[in-house]
Amino acid sequence: MTHIHNHALPLPGNDDEKYIQPMADIFKVLSDPTRIRILSLLAHEEMCVTCIADALGMTHSAISHQLRLLRATNLV
Repeated sequence: MTHIHNHALPLPGNDDEKYIQPMADIFKVLSDPTRIRILSLLAHEEMCVTCIADALGMTHSAISHQLRLLRATNLV
């Protein structure tokens, strides 16, 4: 017996398009393990760049770069 299912997936309408790219940008930013670690630290308490760098064993410059990307997507 063969079952044929015709499940049409809802396609984003024009009203939804304004959300698609911002969501894709957020997922792109969240795809980096370092940025996830930074968000995890900041979820517990406010921290300065130096403290984050020390906690993750990274340079001040590297953390600043990652924070800039997180800020661009309003995640911090």
